[in-house]
Amino acid sequence: AGGDGRRVALAALVGADIAGVARFDVDDGEALAHLAVVVEDRHQRRGIGAPLVGELAVLAANADVRHLRAVAPAGGEGLTRTLRRAGLAFTVRREGTSVVLDCGLPHGLTASA
Repeated sequence: AGGDGRRVALAALVGADIAGVARFDVDDGEALAHLAVVVEDRHQRRGIGAPLVGELAVLAANADVRHLRAVAPAGGEGLTRTLRRAGLAFTVRREGTSVVLDCGLPHGLTASA
């Protein structure tokens, strides 16, 4: 893990391989952070993305971030599934050819595990 509360990144390791990464970046002066998560193809659907996103949500909420926003290509099924498995409530809207997912974060969110 690394970051100053405004930019935070996490990595998931399987052995010595980086299987997935997730990060958020907070816009200066805002309580909104942009979320990104990537899990390497060969590690997809193995329960890696949800814990990364869940931990980032805790870190973001405790850094006074109130909303996470993620953008996915049209459909965004993998990202919606990951956010749901991480226990986050979110809204979905289309913006051009992309899907925008917005998650509200309660203050003082704690890890579920």
